[in-house]
Amino acid sequence: MKTALTTILLGILTASAAQDTLLLKETFYQRKAQVNTQFDLRSEAPTLALLFLSGAADGFGDVLQFHYAEFEQVFPNANEQWYNPELSWRNKYKNGDPNQGRRYPGSISVFVAGTDAWHASKLTRIATMSTALAISPLQIVDPTKPNYKNRRGLKKFILRTLAYSASYHAGQFLVYDVIFSNKK
Repeated sequence: MKTALTTILLGILTASAAQDTLLLKETFYQRKAQVNTQFDLRSEAPTLALLFLSGAADGFGDVLQFHYAEFEQVFPNANEQWYNPELSWRNKYKNGDPNQGRRYPGSISVFVAGTDAWHASKLTRIATMSTALAISPLQIVDPTKPNYKNRRGLKKFILRTLAYSASYHAGQFLVYDVIFSNKK
């Protein structure tokens, strides 16, 4: 049954994705699609900032999971029941006991980020990365434009990829390697 359903869904997706080139040319290209070949830092700044926060959240979660002792040195008065993964994983269960079931509806699935800092950091990472990609300045590649043949669109794509990756990893590096690793 799963195989049949998967085959049907893939067939529908493939059929809907296989658009006629002439139809695309009549609808998409007639709207005078603009190709922006410049990398404008001001328009990219919100995306870069969100990716930085995403990396920082990832680094924070990794510190909690793998270097909790260093976290304790920086934040000695932090609530261990919330921050220490060795204890906080039980927060999602009623009275901290997995045998008693979930603490509240969704505490072991959709609302797990409300149970401990590690899950909250992972939600923050995913939410900021998703938002960054959603607000990223739109780049339309139009093969009929001269810039496409000059590969300026490809250069912008590579530049964006490098800038986005650098921003994400700068946030992760700041939290994981700078703020917490010097405490070892």
